[in-house]
Amino acid sequence: MQVSALQIDDEHDTVSPKSTLVEASQKVLELARGVLVVVDEGKPLGILSDSHILSALSQSLDCRNEICENHMDRNILSVNLNDNLKDVTEMMRVKKPTAVIVVNDLSLFQGYFSPNDYRDDLSSLS
Repeated sequence: MQVSALQIDDEHDTVSPKSTLVEASQKVLELARGVLVVVDEGKPLGILSDSHILSALSQSLDCRNEICENHMDRNILSVNLNDNLKDVTEMMRVKKPTAVIVVNDLSLFQGYFSPNDYRDDLSSLS
């Protein structure tokens, strides 16, 4: 089975690296669960979650001026829509990324391979 068989268009939203943490927090609040993928000109750079925003708040940073690129987690693994899920699972085991991002052949963002997708992947491989 290929990555393209998964539902990768849920459990995330996107944000610009220059967006403020206030703007990002508004998007995070609209998500039932999931993360923000930081995307610049279609290319994924990292992820931002509620814990990243809370960390900035706990440091008394001004979230109206702090931008996402300074707080995002860059430990992402980019996989292609055409990649085999078994291969992706092995790459995840070896590289231990914080998030897995799905891209097309031009390395443009297509979706987010969420923990729920991973669980579905494991059950389909069994």
